[in-house]
Amino acid sequence: MKSRDIAVVGMACLYPDANGVDAFWRNIVAGKDSIREVPRDRWQGSRLLDLPPEHQAHVATSRGGFISTPYLFDPIRHKVMPNVARHGDVDQFILLDIIADALADAGIGEKDPVRKTTDVILGRGNYTSNKMLEVFLRSDGCDRIMSFLQRRLPQLTDADLSELESDLRASLPPLDPDAMATAITNLTASRAANRLDLKGYDIVFSSSHCVAKGVRCETKAFHISYIHSLIEKQLVKTIQPYC
Repeated sequence: MKSRDIAVVGMACLYPDANGVDAFWRNIVAGKDSIREVPRDRWQGSRLLDLPPEHQAHVATSRGGFISTPYLFDPIRHKVMPNVARHGDVDQFILLDIIADALADAGIGEKDPVRKTTDVILGRGNYTSNKMLEVFLRSDGCDRIMSFLQRRLPQLTDADLSELESDLRASLPPLDPDAMATAITNLTASRAANRLDLKGYDIVFSSSHCVAKGVRCETKAFHISYIHSLIEKQLVKTIQPYC
C-alpha cells in the first residue's frame, strides 16, 4: 500500500429515498430515479412556479431531490441542546448523525484511541441556508422591508410601522445565540469534531477550494470526509428533536 493510497473503512449517507448506504446502493442497482416534483408543503415559494417566465421571480424547474421529512434528530445522543437543534441550521445536525454512523460502520467505538487523530474534512457548497437568511433578516432585511413600506405607503403612522415591524420580527424563530451560531459555515466541521470527540484537524472546504489547482490536505491518520451536495441539502423542511 502506497503512502498516498486511501482506504475506505466506513461509510454513511443520506440521500433522497435513501437513509443509508444499503438503501442508496439498492437504488443505484435498480436504476431508481429519486428526482420528483417539488412537494407543495415543503417549499413556501412553490407559488413562484406558476409565474410567467418573464416575471423576475419565476422559477424554471419544479423538480428536485428531497430528503424525507420529518428528519428525527436525537440531541441527547450528541449532547446538543434540543432548542438549538430545533431552531438551528439543519446541516450541522444531519452531519453529526452521518459521521457517527460512518464511525460505527468502521467499527470505531466511543473510546477508540483512533479518535484522537481523526480529522473531519467537510466539502460544503457556498449557497445560503435558512439560518443564514434569518441572520440577514435580523441584521438588515427587516429594516429594508420597513423602509420600503414607509416609502410606498406614506399614510402609515409611526405606530402602524412599529406594529408591522414587531409582527415581522415575531415571525422569525426565537432569538437564541447558540442557534444563531449554527449559521457559521466554518463551525460545521468544528461542532462535529467537538461533539464526537474527534481530535484531529477539522476543515471546511468550499466548492471553489475543492477545484483549485494544487490544493492538498495532508493530515495525520484517519479522515472523515463528508461531501455536501445541493440535492442532499435542498429543502429538509424541519429537524424534529426527540429525547
